[in-house]
Amino acid sequence: MTAIHFGAGNIGRGLIGPLLYWSGYTTTFIDLNEELIGFLSTTDGYSIIREGEKHRISNIDGCHARNTEKLMKAFLDASLITTAIGPNILKHIAPTIAQGLEARKKAGLPCIPIIACENMINASSQLRALTKEHMNLTEDEYNAAAIFHNCAIDCIVPPQKPDFNLVYTEAHHEWVVESIPESPLGEIQGMKLVPTLTPYMERKLFSLNLPHAATAYASYRLGYTTIPEGLRDSKVLDHVNAVFSEISHYIITVHGFSQEEQDTYVTNTLERFRAIDDAVVRVARAPIRKLQKSERFALPIQKLSSLEMNFSAIGQGLLNLLAFDFDGDEEAVVLQNEIEELGIATVIKKHADFNDQLVSKILDQKSIF
Repeated sequence: MTAIHFGAGNIGRGLIGPLLYWSGYTTTFIDLNEELIGFLSTTDGYSIIREGEKHRISNIDGCHARNTEKLMKAFLDASLITTAIGPNILKHIAPTIAQGLEARKKAGLPCIPIIACENMINASSQLRALTKEHMNLTEDEYNAAAIFHNCAIDCIVPPQKPDFNLVYTEAHHEWVVESIPESPLGEIQGMKLVPTLTPYMERKLFSLNLPHAATAYASYRLGYTTIPEGLRDSKVLDHVNAVFSEISHYIITVHGFSQEEQDTYVTNTLERFRAIDDAVVRVARAPIRKLQKSERFALPIQKLSSLEMNFSAIGQGLLNLLAFDFDGDEEAVVLQNEIEELGIATVIKKHADFNDQLVSKILDQKSIF
């Protein structure tokens, strides 16, 4: 079995690559980093360290994203395509995937499963739509070429030392993938197939990504440089626990997870935050993306508001995001310029797509920072 994986970064090499290797796949990593691809295409493997235990990952290859000849050959050989490149980059790989699917169709090859493993809801559906824009196929022909599986993926890979041969990663991971009866996707170690993905997707986005970001923005406002440092401040910890409490009420009520299940998920998540010496500015990066209506702050606020549930702590987290003015983050600079030019209410409406009433509820809150 062979796989193509777009993105030879931390999640690609630290999680997806190992799971594919342990499931019997040979994986070709696609990336723009010439030095990294040079290493992957000439080595017999690399190592990962999970909680002090070293594992060797082999049966790999590397291909530069602009090496069309090698890339098209990889498409013809592949039985699975995955990505972990960042939501904003999906549009850039869509033409390549379209070209690869066209080549497979011309060669008479069967349908191939595609899984976009990104920190966003329905990333594979978005990739499907972006790819289709570059293909002249009917809906039936497109479905016969590829089936896109949405997924929820959860693994924190800390900042790495500059060593292509070694990736440090936490042992915990969750990879929940939407099952589609007509798909040829087989079993992969560490992957859980479910008929309904939304409960797992929202639990991950709302109970992991949201409080992680909330921790970062609160810690930044109080001058801390790492996540564990921030969580040692009772002010930050109380805020994060309040976010967990609000979102847990929603997750239990709407998706039917038991109180015990959600409490365990929250406890484990908080311990993971404490265990990884992650930089605040890394977790807080790209605030404009994190402010969008389908993202970790705006989406739960909309959902909790519609159910008349309390979201004051999440709202405080959104206000902390708007105060993120780190000049080393391009989006933070743009966001602060927008706030200065347009005003904070307009900026919230522009990115989060809130109505005036919801914006007022957010801004009427008394900041605790």
